[in-house]
Amino acid sequence: MSMKDSHKLFLQSFMSRGLLDAKEVRQLYRTCCLKFNEKYAEKEEDQKAHLLEFVRTINRNIQPFHMEIKKGVSEEEGKSFYCL
Repeated sequence: MSMKDSHKLFLQSFMSRGLLDAKEVRQLYRTCCLKFNEKYAEKEEDQKAHLLEFVRTINRNIQPFHMEIKKGVSEEEGKSFYCL
């Protein structure tokens, strides 16, 4: 699947920051969906599934450039972070 404008904005924002915590990723995802009138689920569980598919779409498109958005967990705080 090719990337829509919402995916491109998400990726551009991610590239400018490099590292985001889980809360920032969810907020960025919400902002991108609302800006381009994309489907955005209100239930938290649905949001997680949609966000996962959203990131998978981006990863499939940036994989030829040896790039990937990955999730990691801080050993000290146990907090989730995402990086490019």
